[in-house]
Amino acid sequence: YNVTTIEDTNYRLSVIPDLAGRIISIIPKWFNQDIISQSDTNYDAYPNSGGYEEYATENYRGEGWNTIYQIVSSSARQVTLQTTKPNGLTITRQIELNTADKTINIISTLKNSTTQTMETTLYIHPEFQLKPINELEISFTNRNGDPVKFTPGAKYGMPDNNHQLFFNGNYAPHQRWQIESAAN
Repeated sequence: YNVTTIEDTNYRLSVIPDLAGRIISIIPKWFNQDIISQSDTNYDAYPNSGGYEEYATENYRGEGWNTIYQIVSSSARQVTLQTTKPNGLTITRQIELNTADKTINIISTLKNSTTQTMETTLYIHPEFQLKPINELEISFTNRNGDPVKFTPGAKYGMPDNNHQLFFNGNYAPHQRWQIESAAN
């Protein structure tokens, strides 16, 4: 598979358009370790698993999960990907490294290019490998507009091994969310 990599002084990020535009690697340079969970070669969905993926449905691995994306534009710090599903839904994802504030901005849009009315949602499914979990803090504003900030291990009593957090409905992040060291 062809890998497209963007990079600045803070991050190196790699994406594979042929694997549903999946982000397969994010390496913060100060951390020098990939924070994206890698696909298990023994998993039945390999290589379409792991990483950061998006679908055009609320169902896990729904519309858009395994379709090929095209690169619309790219530069050293930005790449824009796009795919159109058989049902006429178009997903466009712009990934940009913002050097000034040390962030990765991902802007995704879902457009209905047909004359039919469709009810859908953009489902975002990132898989991170972040350890130790009790030293991290997740913060976002939920769909109700309420600020949410917590340390996963402390709030959920999670062990420092494989686990998942799901944010659904009104508790889901709305727009910007971040993961950072709880020591900051």
